[in-house]
Amino acid sequence: MSKSTDCQSPPRPARRAASPIAERLARTPDILPIALILLFGTGARAVILFGAPVFIMKDSASYFVPAWDLAHGLDFDLELRRTPAYPWFVAAVLGIFGDDLVPLAAVQHVLGLATAVGTYLMGLLTFGRAVGFAAGLLTSLAGPLLIFEHYVMPEALFTCLLVLGTVALLQGLRSARLVWYAAGGALLGVAALTRPAAQLVVVLLPLVLLLVGRPPHAILRPTLAAGAALAVVIMPWVATVYAEYGIVSTGATLGEPLIFRTVHQDRGFRLPDASLDPYPERDRNEARRTVIEMAGSRANPSAIVHRLRRDLRMSRADADAALRDVAFEVIREQPGYFVLSTARLTAALFAGRYEGLHLSWTTAATAAKIPWKTGNPSRVCGT
Repeated sequence: MSKSTDCQSPPRPARRAASPIAERLARTPDILPIALILLFGTGARAVILFGAPVFIMKDSASYFVPAWDLAHGLDFDLELRRTPAYPWFVAAVLGIFGDDLVPLAAVQHVLGLATAVGTYLMGLLTFGRAVGFAAGLLTSLAGPLLIFEHYVMPEALFTCLLVLGTVALLQGLRSARLVWYAAGGALLGVAALTRPAAQLVVVLLPLVLLLVGRPPHAILRPTLAAGAALAVVIMPWVATVYAEYGIVSTGATLGEPLIFRTVHQDRGFRLPDASLDPYPERDRNEARRTVIEMAGSRANPSAIVHRLRRDLRMSRADADAALRDVAFEVIREQPGYFVLSTARLTAALFAGRYEGLHLSWTTAATAAKIPWKTGNPSRVCGT
């Protein structure tokens, strides 16, 4: 009888069941990168929150004082050149946590974490999870963002709203659902009430849709959805500004930024001849002369507005219009230089610059001496 040549393979060991955590991560792969972004971002923000005073600058007063008034039941007296969303935000934080700037900085750092997560989502929706994680992690640790989140200034709120609004538009691009475009437009509307530049994202939306290959008929509805949502958010405040000042604006003026751009930001522009009288109205010529003379001495734009209102009895809107007219005159006379200067400043913006933490620390110490309007803001902002 021959021996059997059959042989049995040894039994394979049973596979170990995956842990609940591993199964959860497999089902929701975004949890781990978001958790790491929040972990590192929270650590970085804890260092500055507990190691540095809240940073303030001279412009902080024009946001904080109306917010303090609003939080304490007083009139909301906001300067024409300022937008309302950040003072509303500050008033809400003061109403919840009291007259202390540390909780305000803490809430702004939470907004910074939301910005980092939003950056991850932008990368995820456009280039994939790896790029999104790298972008989100770098954003969570970015020094300039950490510093500006620690200021009593609108940058933290604006950046968060801008990023989240863009995420909603990108999700609309992927899903083709109008509700996401409307959500993006609404978020960008609130961002526009913080910094008006946010409106440009909705303006550029049709171009983006065209570049990704959407046919013309598929561009109109998303653009209308985003634009309508943005308009619904900003129009009540635009109507308020128009009723009070007679101008159509979200609150931010044009004259002061343009004079700053053509006189302070780049000193290569030539100012017009102040002795000329190009307008038929005497008061308008006098305002033009005052703006040019003060701009020539590098006076601050807000100081020029103050002089026009004090000496020429001009309204806020008329004073800003006088600055705007001079700035337009400068640009019309030197259009080529304006284009080159803008290109150079844009390149410098993207290149960035070193700004040590000690600069903000020094600014905070100087701004603490600002004569704030009422007793409590003086005490609080001098912290």
